[in-house]
Amino acid sequence: MSALLLWVVLAQPSFDVAGFTRPLQLDAPGAAACAACHPQRAAEWRASMHRQSLTSRVFLDGFSAEPQRRCLVCHGPLEAQLKHSWTSRHLLARGALPPEGSPVHEGITCAVCHVRDGEVLAPSAAALPYGHPVRFTPALRTSEFCGTCHEFTGHAVIDGATRLNALPMQTTLSEWRAWGGAQTCQGCHMPGASHRVRGGHDVDFVRGAVRLELEGGVAIVTAHDVGHRVPTGDVFRHLVLWADDEPLRRFGLELGRTEDAQGRPGVGVVRDTRLEPDVPVRVQVPAGARRVRLTWHFTDASPRPRPLLTREDELVELSSLPVVRSAGLRARR
Repeated sequence: MSALLLWVVLAQPSFDVAGFTRPLQLDAPGAAACAACHPQRAAEWRASMHRQSLTSRVFLDGFSAEPQRRCLVCHGPLEAQLKHSWTSRHLLARGALPPEGSPVHEGITCAVCHVRDGEVLAPSAAALPYGHPVRFTPALRTSEFCGTCHEFTGHAVIDGATRLNALPMQTTLSEWRAWGGAQTCQGCHMPGASHRVRGGHDVDFVRGAVRLELEGGVAIVTAHDVGHRVPTGDVFRHLVLWADDEPLRRFGLELGRTEDAQGRPGVGVVRDTRLEPDVPVRVQVPAGARRVRLTWHFTDASPRPRPLLTREDELVELSSLPVVRSAGLRARR
């Protein structure tokens, strides 16, 4: 019976991933109500990218290029959030935000993961009721729970209906399954149950997961202590290895023109050069190069103007090493 209950929970996504059209219809309190009894978790969440899912400049830049309702359903899954964000869509597309009291500012808020049918879902059987009904839900501790939002394909509107296509937009859950490790998403990204949920927008966290080394005239790039490819998540994220100011290697997905089984044109992944967990990639450094650098890019390389983003919003430098040509010498960062 317990296995059946777990399957039922996992079969219910946090929102309608397949349709991208129906938000969570919850009569749920705002985060401030939860913070009264859970101040530490609330403080962690306030510092997280989950809270900024509707307000970060990277999201707003993408939304300005494609102001679609389904984007708002993913980034603010509650029905109350969709009402506010959709009526404010023209502001959001210009990078402007509604007043602070709007649920738009809560992004992926407490209720998105923790409230169903008037009960608060808790990952521990010892959770205290805090004046509200509590349902022990072990699925909260599983990678599959995170995968309800972090595994989906692209989509288009055809004859007024949202249709999925073959373009994978996020495949982190599938990558984790292929890795086959015992560690869950929560084990790496929520140590000690921290609701800061560190990830791809936490530069120090990324620096700890990607290693750049130099061995003579060879640069070695390795993703270590991760349970998925790097970069994962948004399809436009990528890494670039440089020799001085010349790019040597790009690590990421490359998109191009493709055709489906019926011969209809579309956009798909034509090359995957992302790092695999703990598989070093060796790249020869050109003679005369003085330094190698590794940069982390949050967006694509589109030449379109991006007035909503600063340079730090688009890319950061993770590592920089001087080239040492003497045999046997090794530099690492």
